[in-house]
Amino acid sequence: MLGPIRESPSESKNHERALADESYVMIFTLDWFLCLSRELEASVLSEAKELADRDGQITDADRKPVVFCAIHVLENALATANEDTFLAALKAAQDEKFKGWLFSHVCRSVTPDRPPRKDYPFKLDGILPWWRRTQELINAMEAMP
Repeated sequence: MLGPIRESPSESKNHERALADESYVMIFTLDWFLCLSRELEASVLSEAKELADRDGQITDADRKPVVFCAIHVLENALATANEDTFLAALKAAQDEKFKGWLFSHVCRSVTPDRPPRKDYPFKLDGILPWWRRTQELINAMEAMP
């Protein structure tokens, strides 16, 4: 869940909490399978709705649209996003207009003038021996006229 929790007026009595209006739900996957299969996504959402209905304590206001996103797509989005552009893409992804879109495409649509890609934040040379060589090849290809 991405976003703040708002206090219920009765929270002090029974510890109820509700999702703030500007909260977004994004489920991360390790691969593309769920993100690319609209039928599977619909099935997962239908089952989640049934579970929420049976629970009986999940209000309509707390049933937020869900964005499925492969973790490497999220990493790519974060590499060129700042907090404002990322949140704008999350907000846009909730819109019916973007239903069925991959999150990376929503990001591009919302911020067509994307800033330069940030450097990868982790130093993997000592962990993955091929990492340095791969980066050298990327640098060589980028330097080609």
